[in-house]
Amino acid sequence: MVAEPGFEAHASQPVGTGRRRKRSAKPRRRPGIITALAVWMIVAGAASLLGAVTAIGLDAVWRIGLLSVETAEKITVDQNALTVTGLLLLAGAVVDMVVGIGALRLKPWAWTLGVAVTAFDIATRLWTLTVDDFSWPVAIGASMAVVVLFYLQQDDVKRAFGR
Repeated sequence: MVAEPGFEAHASQPVGTGRRRKRSAKPRRRPGIITALAVWMIVAGAASLLGAVTAIGLDAVWRIGLLSVETAEKITVDQNALTVTGLLLLAGAVVDMVVGIGALRLKPWAWTLGVAVTAFDIATRLWTLTVDDFSWPVAIGASMAVVVLFYLQQDDVKRAFGR
C-alpha cells in the first residue's frame, strides 16, 4: 500500500484517507539577547524571592515576639508594610521566574507576559520619578525597560516567540 505524499496510510484504511502528518516546523532560534534577558529575569526573580523570604520571615519573627524590645525599636518599618512588601516581592519573584523560563523556551505567552511586565515596570518607575525626588538609578532603570520593550517589539523577536 502506497500513501500519498503528506498522508499516513494505515493497514485498515484505504490509501489517501490517512491523517495529515504534522510537518516538522523549522526550529525557531532564540536571539542571544532574549537568552540574556531570560537569565536576568530568573536571577531577578531569585533575588526577589530572597527579599520576600527575608521580609516575611522578619515579620513572622516580629509577630510572634522573638525579637527583643531593643531590636524591635530599631525597625523603622510598619509591621503591616513589611508583610505587604514581602507578599509583593513574592508575587514579583514568581512572575519574573515564570517569564524567564518561558522566554528560554520561546513560549508565546512568555512574550505577552514579558511585554506586560516591562510596561508595568516602566509605569511604576515613571510614577516613582514623579512622586519622589529624582533618582538616577530609577531613571536608568526606566530607560533600560524602554529599550527592552522596544526590542521585544522587533519582528525577529516576535517571530522567535511564534507571534
